[in-house]
Amino acid sequence: MSQKNKCVPKHYYSSLKRSSHQFQNLVRLTSNRKSRRQRQLLRKSFKRFVLKVKGLVAPKMKLGSLTLTELDDFIAHMISLLETELGRLYRSNPKKTLSLRQVESAVKACLPTFLADSSVEFGRLAVSSYSERIFR
Repeated sequence: MSQKNKCVPKHYYSSLKRSSHQFQNLVRLTSNRKSRRQRQLLRKSFKRFVLKVKGLVAPKMKLGSLTLTELDDFIAHMISLLETELGRLYRSNPKKTLSLRQVESAVKACLPTFLADSSVEFGRLAVSSYSERIFR
């Protein structure tokens, strides 16, 4: 053993390993870079639901990956539009829950006339069928 190693305490190397792991954990927590898995978990995708609805409506129809991506982006965009409109409505009338009329008015504000009316109608139908299944 050399003279340098005799001066260093035995626990020095184990504490260095521990401190380097703590530093790496700290860097991992504070950095903006996300791992591939974290990025996948943060991304919201509606492709599963699109495929389920397609299977119910038109089982023989095929959808390509680009079509699914475009539909996914469209749904995410519509949800963000509805989210901002519902936020405006909530700020104007701050209650803890949103009423059905508030959701309907947000849909009517985001979509064109005919599309908004048919969307509200389908939404009412979906809510009524859901409540019938729940409260049987």
